[in-house]
Amino acid sequence: MTFNTAVFDTHPGDRRQLERIFAKETDIRKHKGELVSCETFGSTQSMLVSPMKYDLFIVDATDKDDPESYTVNLEIAKEIRRAGVKDTPIALLFREEVNMPPSCDIPGVTLYHKPVVSAYIRELIDTVMGKKSGLPSHYEIRGQEETWYLHIDEILYAIADTPYTDVYMTEGRMAHTLEDLPVTAAYMKKETHVVRLGKRYIINTHHIKKVGNIHVIMDDGRKINLTPVDIMIIRKRMKDT
Repeated sequence: MTFNTAVFDTHPGDRRQLERIFAKETDIRKHKGELVSCETFGSTQSMLVSPMKYDLFIVDATDKDDPESYTVNLEIAKEIRRAGVKDTPIALLFREEVNMPPSCDIPGVTLYHKPVVSAYIRELIDTVMGKKSGLPSHYEIRGQEETWYLHIDEILYAIADTPYTDVYMTEGRMAHTLEDLPVTAAYMKKETHVVRLGKRYIINTHHIKKVGNIHVIMDDGRKINLTPVDIMIIRKRMKDT
């Protein structure tokens, strides 16, 4: 499972500290197949170029010389939500010298007083990963502008657009995702009726309308040209499932 975090902090030293914490988490988790990444930003404009690819936002824009600067954190959280990020958790960090609001009415926002410790970051990652894995029959498909949470049979097929993947869904929907095809296929490997064919295609056999000698016709009418070996794999999987 991949986990992408965006860190916005106006203090370069604090950004470096969070980078070190995430680097340690990467080493701890990689043997379990958990791929943790952290991108740090000093401007919200840069952070929100592709906001939908992140699983977590960590934000601190407070100024230790201004106890009321907590309002800036709240405004950035609202800016993230206005950018179309509806459900992704946001952790707002507050310097010790700055007032921290007792609560926040922005959905999905948590509050934390610095200094940041590794245990807090680990808990954040575990919580978000737990939510991602808690819906075994549903998948999160993140396009550049929108995120969909889908049952597997709402996904028709996917086509590699290296280093990205185009995922085609029911009702004419399509997402240009920021992950390559092998990563996308890894999410779905437990679905026995979903087939990965080399580095080019993922096909949901429940949505094959017709199988030819060297092609399949999908429910949406797309013709996908394949090799004879691919067709053998498709036919076997359809028979087995």
